[in-house]
This record gives sequence, structure tokens and C-alpha cells, in this order.
Amino acid sequence: MTEHPLGSSQAQSATNSSHLADQPAQQVIEITVNLDDATPELLGHTIDKLLELGALDVWATPIVMKKSRPAHQLSLLCAPQDRDRLAIALLTETGAIGLRYHTRDRITLDRVIHHAPSPLGQIPIKVASLNNLPLSAKPEHDTLAKLAKQHNMPLNRVQQIANAAANELLSTLTSDSSNGGDPS
Repeated sequence: MTEHPLGSSQAQSATNSSHLADQPAQQVIEITVNLDDATPELLGHTIDKLLELGALDVWATPIVMKKSRPAHQLSLLCAPQDRDRLAIALLTETGAIGLRYHTRDRITLDRVIHHAPSPLGQIPIKVASLNNLPLSAKPEHDTLAKLAKQHNMPLNRVQQIANAAANELLSTLTSDSSNGGDPS
């Protein structure tokens, strides 16, 4: 047995048997603009709009531009066929005078929604897997917010209950996978 900062080689064997190289890479376009005059409201509106228009992901990063001006870099990922349409929307919504884009390869894990029992009822849990090995399980925030309102409970308490259900589900799925059972 080889010692390693993350544990023994035996403990890592299940994870090491799943290789990212087995996952097909998807080509996406990353588009960015630097904005030194955007209000928080404009950024929020633009992020929502770009997601509605089909962006795969949108995010804002604080940056410092020339003359030490605080600013934001607004970035999005999209399918290659959506590049021009989303670039025009990004320029139109923000008033930016230019943008950059790059082709990127990305790998995503397989995701399936399972339902886990909890004191609040069945909770949908997103399970991410690599080569049929479940790696993570997480409840969706929107569902938890609805449950908090429905049960008149603080969101953080609902999160604790849902995370416990997700952890139990992940343990079961991981055990089923390692025993050769059907994880679905």
C-alpha cells in the first residue's frame, strides 16, 4: 500500500479507475467583455437575459482596468452556433464597445435527478457521475427555497435536512455502484 496525502492507493483505486479521458469533450465558445460602467442592476439583468437566450453559463468577475478603475468582466459559455447571436445580445445589453471570444473544450459529468425521502417529503437531488460512479449529490436551491416557504422554515434548516438526504442517497448509490448493483 502506497501512502499519499489524500490516503492510501487502495482507498483511491475506485476513483482512479474512472478517467476524465473517457468523457467526451464538448467544444464551447467563451465570450467576455470588460465593463467599467455597469451597475449591479445591469449586470444582474444581463446575466438573466443571456441565460434566457441560451447561454450555457454566465458569470461576472471583479477586475481592475486601466487607470486603476474597478470593473467587471462579464463572461459566458455558449454552443458554437450561438456565438454571434449571444455576442450581439451581450454588446446590446451592456453597451460595451468590443468583446473577445475563444474556443474552449469542456468536460461535464453526467447528471441525473433522483428523489430522496426526507422529513419534508421527497426532495429532488442532482447526482453527478463519472463513468457511472456517483461523485456528488446536491439539492437544487430553487426547490429548497420553495420548501422553506411551504413549511415556514428558515432556509438554512431546510438546506441541512436536504443535504442529509443527499448524503444518504449518495452513500446508497456509491455502495450500489461498488457492489455492481444498478445505481439508478
